[in-house]
Amino acid sequence: MQWRLHREQKEDFIHYKQVHGTYLNQYEPISHFPSPGNFPNIRSFLNHIFGEQVELGLDYLQILYTRPTQMLPILLLVSNERNTGKTTFLRFLKMIFGKNATFNTNEDFRSQFNADWANRLLVLVDELLLNKMEDTEKIKNLSTAGDYKIEAKGKDRREIEFFAKFVLCSNNERNPIIIPKEEVRFWVRKINLIEKDNIHLRGQMAAEIPHFLNYLLSRELSSKNESRMWFHPSTLDTPALQKIKKYNTNKIEIEICTCT
Repeated sequence: MQWRLHREQKEDFIHYKQVHGTYLNQYEPISHFPSPGNFPNIRSFLNHIFGEQVELGLDYLQILYTRPTQMLPILLLVSNERNTGKTTFLRFLKMIFGKNATFNTNEDFRSQFNADWANRLLVLVDELLLNKMEDTEKIKNLSTAGDYKIEAKGKDRREIEFFAKFVLCSNNERNPIIIPKEEVRFWVRKINLIEKDNIHLRGQMAAEIPHFLNYLLSRELSSKNESRMWFHPSTLDTPALQKIKKYNTNKIEIEICTCT
Protein backbone atom coordinates (compact mmCIF):
# COMPACT_ATOMS: atom_id res chain seq x y z
CA MET A 1 0.00 0.00 0.00
CA GLN A 2 1.38 3.39 -0.99
CA TRP A 3 1.00 6.29 1.41
CA ARG A 4 1.23 9.13 -1.06
CA LEU A 5 -2.00 10.78 -2.12
CA HIS A 6 -2.72 12.49 -5.43
CA ARG A 7 -4.04 16.05 -5.53
CA GLU A 8 -7.38 15.14 -7.10
CA GLN A 9 -7.92 12.42 -4.49
CA LYS A 10 -7.29 14.86 -1.67
CA GLU A 11 -9.72 17.42 -3.05
CA ASP A 12 -12.96 16.09 -1.59
CA PHE A 13 -13.53 16.29 2.17
CA ILE A 14 -17.25 15.60 1.82
CA HIS A 15 -17.10 12.22 0.05
CA TYR A 16 -14.24 10.88 2.13
CA LYS A 17 -12.56 7.58 1.25
CA GLN A 18 -9.69 6.10 3.22
CA VAL A 19 -8.34 4.06 0.31
CA HIS A 20 -8.11 5.12 -3.34
CA GLY A 21 -6.82 2.19 -5.40
CA THR A 22 -3.31 1.58 -4.08
CA TYR A 23 -3.19 4.90 -2.21
CA LEU A 24 -3.95 5.39 1.47
CA ASN A 25 -5.57 8.70 2.35
CA GLN A 26 -3.51 10.39 5.04
CA TYR A 27 -6.28 12.89 5.72
CA GLU A 28 -8.61 11.91 8.54
CA PRO A 29 -12.39 11.89 8.11
CA ILE A 30 -14.28 14.75 9.73
CA SER A 31 -16.53 13.51 12.55
CA HIS A 32 -19.32 16.01 11.78
CA PHE A 33 -22.04 15.26 9.23
CA PRO A 34 -23.75 18.28 7.63
CA SER A 35 -27.37 18.72 8.60
CA PRO A 36 -29.89 21.56 8.20
CA GLY A 37 -30.23 23.95 11.11
CA ASN A 38 -29.24 27.28 12.55
CA PHE A 39 -25.89 28.25 14.02
CA PRO A 40 -26.41 31.58 15.84
CA ASN A 41 -23.43 31.19 18.18
CA ILE A 42 -20.99 30.36 15.38
CA ARG A 43 -22.35 33.20 13.26
CA SER A 44 -22.01 35.70 16.11
CA PHE A 45 -18.49 34.49 16.90
CA LEU A 46 -17.33 34.74 13.28
CA ASN A 47 -18.80 38.25 13.06
CA HIS A 48 -16.63 39.12 16.05
CA ILE A 49 -13.46 37.61 14.54
CA PHE A 50 -13.83 38.88 10.97
CA GLY A 51 -15.89 42.05 11.49
CA GLU A 52 -16.42 43.94 8.25
CA GLN A 53 -14.61 41.11 6.41
CA VAL A 54 -16.96 38.39 7.63
CA GLU A 55 -17.94 37.32 4.11
CA LEU A 56 -14.25 36.79 3.30
CA GLY A 57 -13.91 34.86 6.54
CA LEU A 58 -16.79 32.61 5.53
CA ASP A 59 -15.16 32.18 2.11
CA TYR A 60 -11.93 31.14 3.84
CA LEU A 61 -13.71 28.49 5.92
CA GLN A 62 -15.80 27.30 2.98
CA ILE A 63 -12.71 26.80 0.84
CA LEU A 64 -10.97 24.95 3.67
CA TYR A 65 -13.90 22.55 3.86
CA THR A 66 -14.82 22.12 0.19
CA ARG A 67 -11.46 22.73 -1.57
CA PRO A 68 -8.74 21.64 0.89
CA THR A 69 -5.94 21.67 -1.70
CA GLN A 70 -6.50 25.33 -2.59
CA MET A 71 -3.72 27.60 -1.30
CA LEU A 72 -4.93 30.24 1.16
CA PRO A 73 -3.32 33.27 2.82
CA ILE A 74 -1.54 33.03 6.16
CA LEU A 75 -4.21 34.18 8.60
CA LEU A 76 -2.83 36.10 11.59
CA LEU A 77 -5.06 37.31 14.45
CA VAL A 78 -3.50 39.92 16.72
CA SER A 79 -4.46 41.89 19.82
CA ASN A 80 -2.60 43.31 22.79
CA GLU A 81 -5.63 42.51 24.94
CA ARG A 82 -6.62 39.20 26.48
CA ASN A 83 -10.09 37.63 26.19
CA THR A 84 -10.57 38.47 22.53
CA GLY A 85 -11.44 35.00 21.20
CA LYS A 86 -8.22 34.40 19.25
CA THR A 87 -7.46 31.08 20.93
CA THR A 88 -11.13 30.13 20.79
CA PHE A 89 -10.99 30.54 17.01
CA LEU A 90 -8.06 28.11 16.80
CA ARG A 91 -9.98 25.62 18.94
CA PHE A 92 -13.05 26.11 16.76
CA LEU A 93 -11.01 25.11 13.69
CA LYS A 94 -9.67 22.11 15.61
CA MET A 95 -13.24 21.09 16.53
CA ILE A 96 -14.25 21.16 12.86
CA PHE A 97 -11.24 19.52 11.23
CA GLY A 98 -10.14 17.21 14.04
CA LYS A 99 -6.87 15.38 13.41
CA ASN A 100 -6.38 17.30 10.16
CA ALA A 101 -5.49 20.30 12.33
CA THR A 102 -2.58 20.48 14.76
CA PHE A 103 -1.16 22.99 17.22
CA ASN A 104 2.45 24.03 16.75
CA THR A 105 4.81 26.06 18.91
CA ASN A 106 7.29 28.62 17.63
CA GLU A 107 10.08 26.09 18.18
CA ASP A 108 8.37 23.49 15.96
CA PHE A 109 9.08 25.61 12.88
CA ARG A 110 12.78 25.71 13.74
CA SER A 111 13.09 21.96 14.23
CA GLN A 112 14.29 19.77 11.37
CA PHE A 113 11.68 17.16 12.31
CA ASN A 114 8.25 17.92 10.87
CA ALA A 115 6.48 14.56 10.47
CA ASP A 116 3.86 15.43 13.10
CA TRP A 117 2.52 18.43 11.17
CA ALA A 118 3.72 18.44 7.56
CA ASN A 119 0.80 16.37 6.21
CA ARG A 120 -1.98 18.25 8.05
CA LEU A 121 -4.51 20.65 6.57
CA LEU A 122 -4.17 23.28 9.29
CA VAL A 123 -1.17 24.31 11.37
CA LEU A 124 -2.38 26.42 14.31
CA VAL A 125 -0.03 28.57 16.39
CA ASP A 126 -1.01 30.41 19.55
CA GLU A 127 1.32 33.01 21.10
CA LEU A 128 3.24 33.46 17.85
CA LEU A 129 6.63 35.17 18.09
CA LEU A 130 8.86 34.53 15.09
CA ASN A 131 10.88 37.70 14.75
CA LYS A 132 13.73 36.42 12.61
CA MET A 133 13.70 36.75 8.84
CA GLU A 134 14.42 33.04 8.34
CA ASP A 135 11.28 32.22 10.34
CA THR A 136 9.16 34.40 8.10
CA GLU A 137 10.75 33.01 4.96
CA LYS A 138 10.05 29.44 6.05
CA ILE A 139 6.34 30.05 6.69
CA LYS A 140 5.98 32.13 3.51
CA ASN A 141 7.61 29.43 1.41
CA LEU A 142 5.55 26.67 3.03
CA SER A 143 2.30 28.54 2.41
CA THR A 144 2.85 28.23 -1.35
CA ALA A 145 5.11 25.16 -1.45
CA GLY A 146 3.03 22.45 -3.15
CA ASP A 147 5.71 19.89 -2.26
CA TYR A 148 7.74 19.49 0.91
CA LYS A 149 10.22 17.03 2.42
CA ILE A 150 8.91 15.31 5.53
CA GLU A 151 11.38 14.10 8.15
CA ALA A 152 10.97 12.07 11.33
CA LYS A 153 13.58 10.95 13.84
CA GLY A 154 15.38 7.83 12.66
CA LYS A 155 13.73 7.84 9.23
CA ASP A 156 14.81 9.00 5.79
CA ARG A 157 13.37 12.21 4.41
CA ARG A 158 10.70 11.80 1.75
CA GLU A 159 8.83 14.24 -0.44
CA ILE A 160 5.09 14.74 -0.01
CA GLU A 161 2.44 16.97 -1.53
CA PHE A 162 2.00 19.86 0.91
CA PHE A 163 -1.33 21.60 1.43
CA ALA A 164 -1.13 22.96 4.98
CA LYS A 165 -2.62 26.36 5.81
CA PHE A 166 -1.32 28.47 8.68
CA VAL A 167 -3.52 30.22 11.24
CA LEU A 168 -1.51 32.23 13.75
CA CYS A 169 -2.39 34.24 16.86
CA SER A 170 -0.33 36.76 18.79
CA ASN A 171 -0.64 39.28 21.61
CA ASN A 172 2.00 41.37 19.84
CA GLU A 173 0.34 43.77 17.37
CA ARG A 174 3.57 45.35 16.10
CA ASN A 175 6.05 42.57 15.56
CA PRO A 176 4.75 39.00 15.92
CA ILE A 177 6.47 38.07 12.66
CA ILE A 178 8.46 39.99 10.07
CA ILE A 179 6.28 41.01 7.13
CA PRO A 180 8.09 43.06 4.44
CA LYS A 181 6.11 45.87 2.81
CA GLU A 182 5.87 44.05 -0.54
CA GLU A 183 4.58 40.79 0.98
CA VAL A 184 1.05 39.70 -0.09
CA ARG A 185 0.70 36.29 1.57
CA PHE A 186 -0.59 37.49 4.96
CA TRP A 187 -4.09 38.36 6.13
CA VAL A 188 -3.85 40.15 9.48
CA ARG A 189 -6.84 41.04 11.61
CA LYS A 190 -6.87 42.92 14.91
CA ILE A 191 -9.39 41.26 17.23
CA ASN A 192 -11.31 43.38 19.71
CA LEU A 193 -12.14 42.52 23.30
CA ILE A 194 -15.20 40.32 23.81
CA GLU A 195 -17.77 42.52 25.52
CA LYS A 196 -19.72 39.73 27.22
CA ASP A 197 -17.95 36.51 28.08
CA ASN A 198 -19.83 33.25 27.43
CA ILE A 199 -18.27 30.32 29.29
CA HIS A 200 -20.49 27.88 27.34
CA LEU A 201 -19.54 29.20 23.88
CA ARG A 202 -17.27 26.32 22.85
CA GLY A 203 -19.90 23.70 23.66
CA GLN A 204 -22.61 25.71 21.93
CA MET A 205 -20.51 26.11 18.79
CA ALA A 206 -19.56 22.41 18.80
CA ALA A 207 -23.25 21.49 18.73
CA GLU A 208 -23.82 23.84 15.76
CA ILE A 209 -20.95 22.59 13.57
CA PRO A 210 -23.10 20.15 11.49
CA HIS A 211 -25.48 23.02 10.67
CA PHE A 212 -22.58 25.33 9.84
CA LEU A 213 -20.99 22.79 7.48
CA ASN A 214 -24.34 22.31 5.76
CA TYR A 215 -24.47 26.08 5.25
CA LEU A 216 -20.95 26.09 3.76
CA LEU A 217 -21.96 23.40 1.27
CA SER A 218 -24.85 25.48 -0.08
CA ARG A 219 -23.38 28.97 0.26
CA GLU A 220 -22.16 30.87 -2.78
CA LEU A 221 -18.66 32.27 -2.40
CA SER A 222 -18.52 36.05 -2.20
CA SER A 223 -15.04 36.19 -3.78
CA LYS A 224 -13.48 34.89 -6.97
CA ASN A 225 -10.21 33.07 -7.46
CA GLU A 226 -7.94 36.02 -8.25
CA SER A 227 -4.52 34.83 -7.04
CA ARG A 228 -2.63 31.65 -6.19
CA MET A 229 -3.95 32.15 -2.63
CA TRP A 230 -7.50 32.71 -3.97
CA PHE A 231 -8.11 36.23 -2.62
CA HIS A 232 -6.91 39.37 -4.36
CA PRO A 233 -4.24 40.92 -2.07
CA SER A 234 -6.05 44.26 -1.99
CA THR A 235 -9.06 42.67 -0.26
CA LEU A 236 -6.85 41.48 2.61
CA ASP A 237 -5.01 44.77 3.16
CA THR A 238 -5.96 45.79 6.70
CA PRO A 239 -4.70 48.44 9.15
CA ALA A 240 -3.33 45.61 11.30
CA LEU A 241 -1.24 44.35 8.37
CA GLN A 242 0.04 47.83 7.59
CA LYS A 243 1.02 48.36 11.24
CA ILE A 244 3.27 45.29 11.18
CA LYS A 245 4.72 46.20 7.78
CA LYS A 246 5.52 49.73 8.93
CA TYR A 247 7.25 48.51 12.07
CA ASN A 248 9.22 45.87 10.15
CA THR A 249 10.20 48.30 7.39
CA ASN A 250 11.78 50.65 9.91
CA LYS A 251 13.51 47.76 11.66
CA ILE A 252 14.89 46.30 8.43
CA GLU A 253 16.12 49.71 7.25
CA ILE A 254 17.92 50.24 10.58
CA GLU A 255 19.57 46.80 10.33
CA ILE A 256 20.71 47.51 6.76
CA CYS A 257 22.22 50.85 7.77
CA THR A 258 23.99 49.21 10.72
CA CYS A 259 25.44 46.44 8.54
CA THR A 260 26.73 48.86 5.90
